[in-house]
Amino acid sequence: MLLFYASLECELETTYKDAKETIMEITTSWMEEGIAKGMQQGMQQEGLSLVIRQLARKLGDLPGSLLDAVRSLTLPMLEDLGDALLNFNRREDLEGWLREHGGAVKEQ
Repeated sequence: MLLFYASLECELETTYKDAKETIMEITTSWMEEGIAKGMQQGMQQEGLSLVIRQLARKLGDLPGSLLDAVRSLTLPMLEDLGDALLNFNRREDLEGWLREHGGAVKEQ
């Protein structure tokens, strides 16, 4: 009977150890995904903030419809806009760029 309990205890210990390792792997994976997502969101926010400041400096105050269109851009699109806006002289330049690159401008 002691042999049975010793064997059972050993098997339970092994099962517990395997389960604990699996849980740690899953938790680590979720943490890594969360960190990556947070970094991506931070980069998006920083890119958006920079581009909006540059646009305001270059073109003056922008209507909400244009700001909304800029806010809807992906990070790669914001980076492209950041390069393109150096050549903008009028608000229409921004509107044209947004039309060409899929940034929907809603009429107000």
